[in-house]
Amino acid sequence: MIFYSKKMEINDIHIFLRNANDYKLGVAIYNHFGTSAVLKKCFANSENNFWKEKLISEMKKLAVQHPEIIITPNKKSKIPTAIKSTNNYTALNKKPFIDISQLPTELKDKFKENGNIRINAEYLKRLLLDSLPQKRYTIVAEIAALHKQSLANWAEINYYVEFKSAKPTKESVDLRTVQRIPPAKKHNLLQSYMAQRSKLRKTNLVANQDKIADLTLKIKLLRAELQ
Repeated sequence: MIFYSKKMEINDIHIFLRNANDYKLGVAIYNHFGTSAVLKKCFANSENNFWKEKLISEMKKLAVQHPEIIITPNKKSKIPTAIKSTNNYTALNKKPFIDISQLPTELKDKFKENGNIRINAEYLKRLLLDSLPQKRYTIVAEIAALHKQSLANWAEINYYVEFKSAKPTKESVDLRTVQRIPPAKKHNLLQSYMAQRSKLRKTNLVANQDKIADLTLKIKLLRAELQ
């Protein structure tokens, strides 16, 4: 039997169909919205290409029966009003309105990814309640990683909505910083970064991995400038 962590929502059907890469999640969604007890049993006990295609086919039928719910702001009120649509979708975040259809393909994918992240995080929270103590640390770490990725995706989407351009990557920002450093100081700075990275590597702490990655990027850029 496949468990899910919360009452499934109509939009979960459409999120699944946009990716269709998590069979167990699809089965959990069908168990909630589907009506055929025979299919529910077959989906739960058989995972192969035939049943994967059958699941997608049945989910498409459910999508027609349950149109996607879109959130759009009510002009007369600050309270959002839900409307139904099967052709496009929008979302409310910190901005009053985000028209997903206007985003570049890469950011559309990140928006869809966040939908899956939300579902997977809720599923992991359910597992956390039923898991053995020795497994909880791993599950908490997975939830934290999903949360971090979701925040990063939203940061890129919000930046594009506000400035109509892709958010600069850390490498491009660091490169501009390195290029402003006087040539005479670049060599000394390179030696300093290498010493800091070496010291952090000796600690072997997971918390230092981001700092090590940051220093490695700066060392790479400085070396390129000094060549």
